[in-house]
Amino acid sequence: MRSKDGALELKAANGGTLHDQISRIDLQDGKGARTTLVDRAGVVLPGSTRIWSASTKADFAAGKPLKLILVKPGGEETAEALVQDQP
Repeated sequence: MRSKDGALELKAANGGTLHDQISRIDLQDGKGARTTLVDRAGVVLPGSTRIWSASTKADFAAGKPLKLILVKPGGEETAEALVQDQP
């Protein structure tokens, strides 16, 4: 989600029973360009939600599909992401 001041906020929920360690969070646009949004993201505990503010004000348009890349100690996981402007 993009806050009113233009910064991107990322939200992760862990519905599992194990903690999830995330080293870095990147976004990749449709052309393959990758931008690091959060460095040293940390741990999302079981049954919890965590919110990060992006370390950069990347210019990703609202409603445009992007690839979210979670860099973890054991490798990378990807998911589709959509930037939303805060109402």
